[in-house]
Amino acid sequence: MKKQIIYILSIVVITISVVGGCKHHPIIPKKQDSLPIDTNIVKPPTNPKDSVCFDEEILPILNSNCAMSGCHDPGSAQEGIILNNYSNVQSTISSNKLITYITTTVSSKRMPPPPMSALTQTQIDLIKKWINEGRKQNIDCGKGCDTSNVTFSKTIGPIIQTYCQGCHSNSNPSGGINLQGYANIKTYADFGSLLGTVIHDPKYSPMPKGGNKIDDCKIAQLKIWLKAGAPNN
Repeated sequence: MKKQIIYILSIVVITISVVGGCKHHPIIPKKQDSLPIDTNIVKPPTNPKDSVCFDEEILPILNSNCAMSGCHDPGSAQEGIILNNYSNVQSTISSNKLITYITTTVSSKRMPPPPMSALTQTQIDLIKKWINEGRKQNIDCGKGCDTSNVTFSKTIGPIIQTYCQGCHSNSNPSGGINLQGYANIKTYADFGSLLGTVIHDPKYSPMPKGGNKIDDCKIAQLKIWLKAGAPNN
């Protein structure tokens, strides 16, 4: 009997050891409360100017919707078009290809191509305005940084739409990630990956993929919104 008890106890100990040894560290990154949510990195407002910034407003739209693998990045260069920087974008404007492709109503010719969503009218109008202003790059846009009234509808939603939704939308959820609509964005905001990716935290894949990190002002606005609980306001 004593030998049976010892045998049973041995089995229990071995089982516990095996189960404990098979546990993996969570592959899910820590939630956002482990990331810095300070809001001190804010550019002071400057005198506002009614100019469109290529690097801050136009290039992010093109990087998110056009200059990706299989389309118009340097490695793919579909139809000889590359849209990853200022000089390459200039050449498509000179040939009128950019405006023609983003404004056509013929789905087989429209860019971004279906099933990706077309650029919004606001995005198209912004690109047209930049062209009409002389399609400049190095100008003082004087946008300042408004951190006094950060809302989802006026601030965060447009940032996500410009920098992320070209690759992460209902029609194109790259990597299984959909950032279209408040509910989807809130999921990743609560999880922490939304902030982690844009601040290029080492636990996350840096986004926008292949592009520059979004500027300090937008990161500060995102942190303010997250610190407020990521409201749908």
